[in-house]
Amino acid sequence: RPLLARLDAYACVPARARVPGLAAGGETGRLATLVLTAGQPVAVRARDALVCLDGGPSGETVEAQEVIAVARWDGVSTVTVESTSRHPVHLAHPVEDRRLALHRGQAVEVPISAAGHWTVRFGPPDRVHRFLRFAAQRTSAR
Repeated sequence: RPLLARLDAYACVPARARVPGLAAGGETGRLATLVLTAGQPVAVRARDALVCLDGGPSGETVEAQEVIAVARWDGVSTVTVESTSRHPVHLAHPVEDRRLALHRGQAVEVPISAAGHWTVRFGPPDRVHRFLRFAAQRTSAR
């Protein structure tokens, strides 16, 4: 069966955050999905990655179409994530408690699986921010 890879966007609401209408200490439901095609770069734009466009994590106004990061799937089990902007981009693995900051132009390969542990974070962990979770699943052939 063919493999499908995707990036699902969520928002993280830290325990001490106070956001009207959102419970603190958790994450929202899925806000958006970016489908990955083997070998093709997928642009992660500000509208999908950032909570606020009027003063993103860098404190500067952001255009909705600005590319924050690029993801490239190898078609099997690895996605390369490249930071392309001035805004903070972090790779995080909550199960292994690992976090890696990516600087503009820096790219890192991460494994993807059905469990979807790796995330790409677009803000500090103690503030409300959006993140993308990698996921891969087998599809049924028809």
